[in-house]
Amino acid sequence: MKGNSKRVVTLVLLGWLSFAVGLGGWFYNANAPVVAATVWTLTALVLLGCWKITPIRVWVLNIDLRWLVLFHLT
Repeated sequence: MKGNSKRVVTLVLLGWLSFAVGLGGWFYNANAPVVAATVWTLTALVLLGCWKITPIRVWVLNIDLRWLVLFHLT
């Protein structure tokens, strides 16, 4: 189960990255409310995923927070 949950989390994160890259061109001329709505929607989806999808919840509870901070510092 542990390998399967890692696979699910990896696929979800890759899908998230693909979605973000795909939308990159859409925000070139977007106004502030559109960008804010997108950020709030993605935040709500992440929180919902952490709440309802067990492999994501397990991954979130077990990840070393230093890696997330390091990711945002690069």
